[in-house]
Amino acid sequence: HKADIAVYCGTFLGMSSSFVMEHVYQVIVACIISSGLYILTKNILPGYGGKLGTLAFGGVVIFKVIAHGI
Repeated sequence: HKADIAVYCGTFLGMSSSFVMEHVYQVIVACIISSGLYILTKNILPGYGGKLGTLAFGGVVIFKVIAHGI
């Protein structure tokens, strides 16, 4: 199933510390950002080893920069 990959990527986001992602809506927005990153890199980075964790990290970082201007 194609959704399996997205769900697996979401599990990495779900492992974020509550100090980093304080509310559920923040995790949801970071998931949306990570999904966009996945779509953008789908053909550039074929394979999954390290990719999904990196995309989850990227989603969290981009969310924090947009939300808090870090």
